[in-house]
Amino acid sequence: MRYGVVGGWNSAASVGKGAAGATVITLGALRVTNRRLTRPKPLLLLAYLAHEGPTDRGRLARLFFPDAHDPRDALSTSLGRLGDLVGRGGVGDERVEARVVVDSHAFLAAALECDAPVALELYRGAFAQGHDRTLGPELEEWVLATRELLASVARDLHLQVARTSAARDDRCAAWDHAQAAVKLTEAHALEPTGTVRLLHDLANARYLVPDAWWRGLASEPADVLAERGAGHLASVAAAPDERAEPPRGYRSAVGASRASAARHN
Repeated sequence: MRYGVVGGWNSAASVGKGAAGATVITLGALRVTNRRLTRPKPLLLLAYLAHEGPTDRGRLARLFFPDAHDPRDALSTSLGRLGDLVGRGGVGDERVEARVVVDSHAFLAAALECDAPVALELYRGAFAQGHDRTLGPELEEWVLATRELLASVARDLHLQVARTSAARDDRCAAWDHAQAAVKLTEAHALEPTGTVRLLHDLANARYLVPDAWWRGLASEPADVLAERGAGHLASVAAAPDERAEPPRGYRSAVGASRASAARHN
């Protein structure tokens, strides 16, 4: 899947509590702290507004209620269920905004600061897990693209920590983070080159690299397994270590987010 910027996220607004005293948890099970909000559509609507920023009512109606008899009326009903968690524009302003903070912003901010421990603690699971069913095509595409972006960030952080741990000869930590990177690469069908390169390097350093890891990542498992040679030790030359760079989407979102920071402070 190809995508550009996903989310107009605001790093300055990603810390603390929103105006409504609540936080949207999007990584893993979708929920709102300090509130009993369980309806899937309002929850996802709030997550969208919190992650993407203020959005025009017309776009929201088309995105969330494409098959409704009256999409704007259906949107008004969902916004009513959100109460003070959202703000509605005044006269002449059709935008709606979330009055909460969101964990996906805090995760991305920590990743950009190269604070892997904080970022990976925030990454509790896939974005809006279980909320990609019975959605319109455009909304489903947004959920999947955002999920892939955030998973790729988490995967890159695991790769980075695995290499750092291996350099310190912390074999358990290196192995654990390599395993986490493999799982994310497989689960979200991420481009596997960086993960495969790490496994080659670990195998060359005489780490145990399970066959299942190679099979799950390789487009041609037989070729990769043959290349590794006997057992779990690779005979291929290790590729040069490359610092994992943040994906284009969340790096380029920084500039766009600065202009909206003042509104949330």
